[in-house]
Amino acid sequence: MTFRREEKVEIAPTAVPAFLAWAASVGGGTMFPSRRVVSIYLDNESLAMYHDSCEGVVPRRKVRMRSYQAATGELSAWRLETKISSVEGRFKTTAVAENMDLDDLRHLDDYYGLCRASVEVSYDRAYLWVRGCRVTVDTGLRYRKQRSTTLTGTGNRNMRGPYQTDGAAVVEVKADHGWPEDVLLERFPWERSRFSKYCRAVELVVFGGDLASG
Repeated sequence: MTFRREEKVEIAPTAVPAFLAWAASVGGGTMFPSRRVVSIYLDNESLAMYHDSCEGVVPRRKVRMRSYQAATGELSAWRLETKISSVEGRFKTTAVAENMDLDDLRHLDDYYGLCRASVEVSYDRAYLWVRGCRVTVDTGLRYRKQRSTTLTGTGNRNMRGPYQTDGAAVVEVKADHGWPEDVLLERFPWERSRFSKYCRAVELVVFGGDLASG
């Protein structure tokens, strides 16, 4: 198990070219080709993972199905990922998603209980190596609902809603947990912000932008 530090900055899409130019000016380069990331997040009936993430509770986790879309449009095999945040840092476990019905996703989590598909998030991701750290730049974010309003009952297969966007772009620095915070601030002198794609998706497509509903 390897913990890592993750720091995010939400920027306007129009600022992405300037950021990429800065990264190149300090010796940054491309790690491998960009691709589109498609994630289906799971949660329980009360959306406990969403609420824990918004409140910054530790430990907490997110559970998602993830696939990568090539330039040809072909999706890679789906994998089940569990991303855990703790006082020590963050780490992720990944497993091949065998015999899982994408139209009726179910996952029994040892803490959150029965979880089913909540929202889908997709975006274009560029992978950079800048000043000794992996940096990702996510653009073209789209969100859509992946379930009905209740998780119980019969005939409750996923109901996919229309895609919504919010005009966001996200830069994320991923470093070994041992990196001192002041060093990261010196090498990446931007104002940090808390940004969760899952939380943003729930707020847009489940609550319809009305946070009082949560």
